[in-house]
Order: sequence, then structure tokens, then C-alpha cells
Amino acid sequence: MHSLIDCKEEPGRAAPRIKESAQEVAPELQQIFAERARRLAQLIQSTTQGAGDQQVLVVVIGGEYFALDSKCVMEVHPVGRITPMPGATECWLGLVNLRGHLYAALDFAQMLVQLHLHGSNDAPKRGGQLVLATAAGLTLALYVDAVLTVRQLATAEILPPVAESQQGDQRPVLGITEDLVVLLDLEVIFNLCRQECNPA
Repeated sequence: MHSLIDCKEEPGRAAPRIKESAQEVAPELQQIFAERARRLAQLIQSTTQGAGDQQVLVVVIGGEYFALDSKCVMEVHPVGRITPMPGATECWLGLVNLRGHLYAALDFAQMLVQLHLHGSNDAPKRGGQLVLATAAGLTLALYVDAVLTVRQLATAEILPPVAESQQGDQRPVLGITEDLVVLLDLEVIFNLCRQECNPA
């Protein structure tokens, strides 16, 4: 059995064989390194593409689907006792006690009706859930029909909003997905709450 390098050989005679052996292995190593580089490039590209993803909470209101940035959502609660606020406009349901703290409960469907983002809100309220959310310096309990899921939205999924749904320079709608989930901007909506639905 012959070895590639005979240790008994003189260094001068062994060197050409070492060089020849290295040349034979080099193409195989190059192929391995190229494959590793390709996989690493895919990993970096995937990470970069995911950098713009947004995690949202999808809620149901009157059979329509709306998405709220999960960074604004604090908690989700079943609807309990809501104490009416005398003199408040119709979009305010009253005050709700959540873990010892009082929050204004906003009829989110009615707010969206006033912003021309939702149809009539005549259906009686049954069940539902409260989404405790904070934005624009306000913390409100949003009454919704149901909380559907937490979803990861890629930037490429979000289509431009319909122009008619915008309120001047303020844009309560950030976009819409192909499966008709409307992505809302709570910062804008909560600012509009002060203007259009300010409780007495």
C-alpha cells in the first residue's frame, strides 16, 4: 500500500508530491466553500427580508378584519361590567376596571364608522373582547367583536391604502393585505379620538 507522502523521503523530493496532492484536493474544497457561501448568503438575505416584518393583532369588527400593531397592544380581556359616562359621545361605552385601573372603553366599530373605515354599527353588542392599547399618549380599552390571531406581516404583503379612507395628512390606514386585513395606525386614530370623540 502506497502512501501519498513517504516520511522517509527527503524534504526536497516530498514537496512536489505535497503540491500535487493539494492541487487535487483544492477543487473539492472550493466546491464546499462555495456551497457554504451560498447558504450563508441565503441566510443573510432571509434575515434582511424579515427585518421589515411587523407583528400585528388581528381583530374582527362587524365581519371585517383589522390589524393593530402588537407594540401598541398591552392586554386582551373579556368584556365585563362597563360603567356609562354621562354626557359622553356615542363612541364611548363608559369606564371599565381592568386589574384595579380605570380605562375609557371605546366602541372601536363606532370610531371606525366616524372615520369612514367601517359600515353601519347598528348590530347589538354580544360578547366581544376588550383590547387594552396605548398610543399617542392615551391608553384605551377597545371594544371589538373578537380577537382572531397574532400574525406576522411582511412589508411585501401590505398593499397601499384606498385614498378615500384617508383623513387629510393623517392616515389611519397604513395598508391592506391581499386577504383583506386592514392595517390601522393607532397613533393617528387615538389622536383623532381627541378631536372627534372627546368624552365630556
